[in-house]
Amino acid sequence: MKAAAVVFMVALVGCTRARTTVVPLPSTDREYVDLAPGWRLRIVAPVTKSGSYDVKTEAVQQQGNVITLKSSDDLIGFETAFWSIHARPGGGVSIQLASAELTVDGKPSAIAKPIRALLHVPQTARYVRAFYLTRKSDADHNMALAGAPRMDQLEAFTRAFHDSPNEACADYVKQRHYCEWIPAGMAVRPEAPRMVDGVTQWPKQ
Repeated sequence: MKAAAVVFMVALVGCTRARTTVVPLPSTDREYVDLAPGWRLRIVAPVTKSGSYDVKTEAVQQQGNVITLKSSDDLIGFETAFWSIHARPGGGVSIQLASAELTVDGKPSAIAKPIRALLHVPQTARYVRAFYLTRKSDADHNMALAGAPRMDQLEAFTRAFHDSPNEACADYVKQRHYCEWIPAGMAVRPEAPRMVDGVTQWPKQ
């Protein structure tokens, strides 16, 4: 296959007169965000020959604000999966796969289920929090998901995670709670919809 290219651009977006209602973000600080009903998770994961999530790239061209990166021959394509976040009776959320696609040579095609862009949130995790490390961890991860049946349990975990992320996640799993590291190279982005003239719109890539 031809080597894939990834392009980063900076663009200015003009103003419009469309009426827009933005759904507010859940309460956050610099380290985490609570997943809220009506949101979704966009997950993008590389599909590689080696099974690695870490795809090596090199810059091959720069023109103005556009940088073109060439991926290594290990890259086959990308999986993109959208996971819907629904409210649960009695409080909390559930996370369900909404759609997935595989892109190879720039051509996307729908797939029934991703094999790489996966989450493993158990039904017992009613309250789910995405953590963003502000410092490099020993395992070179920069994001984790954790959940618990009760919010006070998740708050207690958050305090432990702040002090020692790797140990806190490992201990939480031993207690049969949910904690999952996101592999370096996989992108997980919480997204909120907005209403524009009565039409639901999601953030673009």
